[in-house]
Amino acid sequence: MFLCFSTGQWPERIFQCEHGVTALDFSMATPNLLAVGMYNGIIVVYNVQNSDSTTEFHSGECSAKHTGPVWQLKWVEWDVGTTEGNKRERLISISADGRITQWLIQEGLGCIDLMKIKRTRSKKKKLPAEKERKSEALISQWAAGMCFDFHPKDTNLYLAGTEEGLIHKCSRLCNKQFLKTYRGHKGPVYRVAWNPFTTDMFLSCSVDWSVILWHQDSQTPILTFSSTTTVVHDIMWSPKSAFIFAAASESKVEIWDLSISILDPVITRFADPGAKFTSVLFAKNTDCLLVGDSRGEVGVFELQDLAASSSTEVDALNDVIGPALFPVAK
Repeated sequence: MFLCFSTGQWPERIFQCEHGVTALDFSMATPNLLAVGMYNGIIVVYNVQNSDSTTEFHSGECSAKHTGPVWQLKWVEWDVGTTEGNKRERLISISADGRITQWLIQEGLGCIDLMKIKRTRSKKKKLPAEKERKSEALISQWAAGMCFDFHPKDTNLYLAGTEEGLIHKCSRLCNKQFLKTYRGHKGPVYRVAWNPFTTDMFLSCSVDWSVILWHQDSQTPILTFSSTTTVVHDIMWSPKSAFIFAAASESKVEIWDLSISILDPVITRFADPGAKFTSVLFAKNTDCLLVGDSRGEVGVFELQDLAASSSTEVDALNDVIGPALFPVAK
C-alpha cells in the first residue's frame, strides 16, 4: 500500500497494491502518472487523477517482467532525435534479477534490457575444473542491481550500483560491457547520485556505513564520509548548491556542506526511538527536506540560507576536492 498526498497532512488517494512497494516515481512529462515497483518484481503505473486503483500499465502481462524485487525505477527523458520536440520520457527500472530495463509503455506491453549486470569473479584460489563448474552452477551469473542514476547532461551514460558493492558506469549504446567499475564500498550500494552542477562527480552510499564522493575519471574514491555506524539508506544532492547533500542513515539524517567541512555534517537530526530514517528528498520549489522513516511517516524540515549555485561555487568545489583527486607526489 502507498498513500498519495497533496499539500495537507491527509492522503488524497490510497492505492492498495498486491505486494510490498519498493520504489516509485512520478512522471515529469505527465505528472498524473505514478510508476510503482514491487517486491515481487511487478511494475504498475497509476493515474492518480482517478479515484479508483485501475492501472494504466501492469508488467505482469509482459513475458519479460522482472523476477526479483524492483529496487528503483525512474522516468528518464532523453533525446530520440535532433530537435527539442523529439525528447521523450522512458521508464527505467533496476531489479535484484540483475537487469536494468526500459519499459515500452506507450508502444504496448514490452521491455528492453539496457544491461544485464554480470557478477564479478572474486580473485580466489582456482578450483579444479569440475568443482569450479559445480560452484558456479550454484551462483547466478547476474549480480543484483540496487540503484541507478542517469548523467544529467548526457543521458547515454548512467551509473548502476550493485549488491556486490560495485558501481558500474554504463552506456545505452553498449549493453555488453561496462565502461568503468568503481570499487570502494564493502557492501551493497543503496544509492548513486550525480552532482547536478559539477557533473563529473557523483555520490554513493552503502550498507557499509559510508558515503563516498567520486570523480567519474578516477576509479579511486575522492572522499569518504563515515560519520555513522549504521546503514546509509539514501543520499541526495541539493538542487540549489554544488556543495550540499543530505544523507539518511538508520540513526540520523545529515546535511553536509563541503564548502564548510569535509569532516563533519553541518546539521544532524537524530531519529526518534523506535524509528529508522530510510529516505531523503529535497523539495525543488521550496527550501525543505522531506525525510521518510520506518514507521511510514514523512517529516518536512525547513532549511534556511541555501544559496543558488554559481560557476564560482562549482570552481570552488573543484578546489576543495582537487588535492584528493590529484595528490601531490612526495
